[in-house]
Amino acid sequence: MNDPFADALAIISERGSDLNLVDMREIEALIVDCPLERAAEMQGWIYEALSLIVNDPLYKGDIPPIE
Repeated sequence: MNDPFADALAIISERGSDLNLVDMREIEALIVDCPLERAAEMQGWIYEALSLIVNDPLYKGDIPPIE
């Protein structure tokens, strides 16, 4: 069985500053498949990683800033 958390982090790691809305939608779909007991912790880590990327002034992708 795949680990949706690991899969989401792999997307973030592989795409880096090239993340786009399609990647974000895929990550969000993976989060839905996370076991409930791990979901809150995992979502925090994932959104922290995403916000560091998309809030960087050098980011040129199509994901709006994350607050």
